[in-house]
Amino acid sequence: MTFATLLRFIGLEQKKFWIDEKWSVMEATSYYVRENNKTLPIEEMKDHNTVINVIKSNVQLDSGNGIIYFLSLHFWLKLFGTTVLSLRILSLITGILVVVVLGLLTNQLFNNKFITIISLFYCSIHPDLIHFSQEGRPYNFAILFTLISSLFFFKIYYKQTTLFNFIVYGFFASLSLLSHYSTVYILSSHFIISILNFNFFKKNWEKIFFSFLLIFLIVGIWMLNFGFSGLEIMSHKSELYIQKSFLDPTNSTYKATNLLSLSQGWAQNIISLFGVSLVSIGVQIRYNIILLLPFLFLFTKPFVANYNKSIYILIILIFSSLFYATTLSLISGNILPFQTLYGVFSTPYTIIFLSFLIHRVFLHNYFGWTFFVIFFMVITTSSFQFLLNFK
Repeated sequence: MTFATLLRFIGLEQKKFWIDEKWSVMEATSYYVRENNKTLPIEEMKDHNTVINVIKSNVQLDSGNGIIYFLSLHFWLKLFGTTVLSLRILSLITGILVVVVLGLLTNQLFNNKFITIISLFYCSIHPDLIHFSQEGRPYNFAILFTLISSLFFFKIYYKQTTLFNFIVYGFFASLSLLSHYSTVYILSSHFIISILNFNFFKKNWEKIFFSFLLIFLIVGIWMLNFGFSGLEIMSHKSELYIQKSFLDPTNSTYKATNLLSLSQGWAQNIISLFGVSLVSIGVQIRYNIILLLPFLFLFTKPFVANYNKSIYILIILIFSSLFYATTLSLISGNILPFQTLYGVFSTPYTIIFLSFLIHRVFLHNYFGWTFFVIFFMVITTSSFQFLLNFK
């Protein structure tokens, strides 16, 4: 934990304060509230820095996405001041909590100290998770709440089917969606996993229904009052993105959807899940040759013994982000949904899955300590390359 905290503190205040973080401050302080299509004067902003105006700002700037983060940031900045360090400290704290909850979830799935330690270390050095711990945006909030909801989902799934666990699951699942709409693919995976286990679903369908009813109730209140207005703005933005994709075919962000662009999107997101997306493409290719090696042993009997259920669950959670991005890309006509920041909610499950595979490789002496050291040298090198180069 000390190592994870240290990595997230390196360059915390020195990194460039970029446009999305400026938006975060504008939303959390109600600066973007408009009256009669005009931004309010600076001198009037203090009186207008209220919860309802934060909500209005969020709808106008972020289409109503991430409201839980921006309301939390609103009170945080009032308490600690509107500075770059204050803005990012909130993300840093949630980033450290992500490491803690991921360790708890790994132990719950495998009940193995070695796998848990590998998972904690991997999470500590994963460049994307370090990045979001140093950025004033809602992603770490959403990662944390999806992990907590997964923690309670698996408590339920592995026989702790108390009504309390179902209620807590529904509450944190709601917070996940209200921290970022894209967490829907993780929550949808939970539902799919429940259905695939017919006996579990048959015994607990009433409580499962109650949990999702709670989610619909909490999120529905937001959507009916403000969320749907935000989605209209989002729809308008999507139309602009489609126009850009046709006007500028070379723009990789707004590239039109086709078989080639979808393939590139899948490759880009898989690389990101490993943790080497924030370095040059040549390095990515070389690193991923090494990182793919554990998968050679995935389906050998010693590897899957006693862990079948956990492995298949993790695979569903990992690939849910890719199917989600594919669906949205086909609907929208551009591959903007394949931006790696929207797939980051699957990253913790990739970390747990790879930690299990690394443990199995080491345990059965296929590569032993040599592979173990090389694997984490790759990720650590990627992390420090990110910390040194991202300005």
